[in-house]
Amino acid sequence: MTKPDEGMPEAGPKPETEAPDGAPPAEIAAETAGPEAVIAALETQVAALKDQGLRAHAGRHEAALAAYGEALVRGADAPEQIFLNRALVFSDGLSRFELAEAELVSALQLNPEYLPALMNLANLAEDRGERARARGYYTRALSLRPWFFEALARYANLHEPQGIDDPVIDRLRRALAMPNADALERASLGFALARLLDAVGAYGEAFDSATAANVASLQAMRQGGFEVSYDRAAHEARIDA
Repeated sequence: MTKPDEGMPEAGPKPETEAPDGAPPAEIAAETAGPEAVIAALETQVAALKDQGLRAHAGRHEAALAAYGEALVRGADAPEQIFLNRALVFSDGLSRFELAEAELVSALQLNPEYLPALMNLANLAEDRGERARARGYYTRALSLRPWFFEALARYANLHEPQGIDDPVIDRLRRALAMPNADALERASLGFALARLLDAVGAYGEAFDSATAANVASLQAMRQGGFEVSYDRAAHEARIDA
């Protein structure tokens, strides 16, 4: 037997202008191909990378769902919260809203007074344009906690007032007068009140309510660590640039 390098001609370097199968290498192909072909190839690569990323992202969500499911099987405490967490994965992570709704219903079957499940069911109904169902969930939440400010504001946003003496307008005013509403809640309540007042023609009071809601909203943003200062000179400089 001969050694692999005996009796065999030495293989010289392959031409730089030719790939092993006779096709031009990628660099030359890119140079000689038309722009449409190059763009199409790049788009294909980007699509493949996106698909890989989405699959990895979905894989993480599936792992989370499996972990939550195992916790339910093992009898973990507060199972309604676990169902809520699964619902959030289905809705926010996977856009599987029908499965999210099923998880929230399961949470309410365990604890009919579980407010986070009611609020999320209302949100899902609103997103689908099911205003009557959303109002029903907000009504249930308010029956459990009459001064649940966020539920009241969202209910009011779905309400059609019958006049300036509408009971929902009165309830919003009373809620805004309560000292325990934080800045974000005052913003939500104030914007809801402004909408109803505008609908009944009380435009001046509606403007005042919206102004106060804007102030509360800015306060909430500052409390959350957001920079909301207004630099007029810098703003005008950006416009003139």
